[in-house]
Amino acid sequence: MAAFLSEEMGEWGCDYGGVFFTIALSRGASSRIHIDVNDYEKGYAFLIPLGTYEGGGLTLPTCHATISLVPGQFLAFSSSLLPHFIENAIRTRYVITGFTDRFVAARSHRVLMTLGYGVSDLNFI
Repeated sequence: MAAFLSEEMGEWGCDYGGVFFTIALSRGASSRIHIDVNDYEKGYAFLIPLGTYEGGGLTLPTCHATISLVPGQFLAFSSSLLPHFIENAIRTRYVITGFTDRFVAARSHRVLMTLGYGVSDLNFI
């Protein structure tokens, strides 16, 4: 997997400049409709697909939409608010998902407040 990522990601690697608290790498699809209950409700999940595949679109049933992504594109959406699933793909589909876990966000908020930063609930993240 590391060799595949090295080849696919090139020189920019996996450095996202601190935009996310969490990065997940997965293979295949998540074909059950779900919401990501542990994602920070004011944040977004960023999907970055990799590989050579067909299909594998992000379906948002409540929006009556399926969004196809090809390698080199990314999509940001509210994964904790919008029910979603990933369609099955032909051939192997990898995806890097960047997101902020709600527990990490809450802990970070408390730490910043303790350190004296004026971070309100409205402007945090």
